[in-house]
Amino acid sequence: MANRRRRYFVDNIIMHHKRLHDHNRKIVISSARDRAVARRKELEQGKGKEAQKKLDQKNRQEHTRWTQKPSIKAKSSEIRDRIQTKRIRAESRWAAVMQARNEG
Repeated sequence: MANRRRRYFVDNIIMHHKRLHDHNRKIVISSARDRAVARRKELEQGKGKEAQKKLDQKNRQEHTRWTQKPSIKAKSSEIRDRIQTKRIRAESRWAAVMQARNEG
C-alpha cells in the first residue's frame, strides 16, 4: 500500500513536470511563430528592407573584423620561435658555465 502511494506521488510529480515542460514549449513555439509572421509582414510592407540592410551591413563588419584578426598559425609560429630563441640562449649560457668550470 505504501509503495503504491509512493508510486502515485512520483507519477503525479513526473506528469506535473511534463505538463509544465509541454506548456513552456508551446509558449516558445507560438512566440517564435508570432515573431516570424511579424517579420514577414514588415518585409512585405517594405519597412523591413532597411532593417535587413542594417543587419547585413553589421554581419559584413563582423566578418571583416574576424578576417583582420591575426591567424592562429602565425601566432603559434611566433610563440615557437620565441621559445626556440630562449632555448638556444639557455643552452649557450649553460655551455659558458660548464666551460668556466672546466677552466677553473
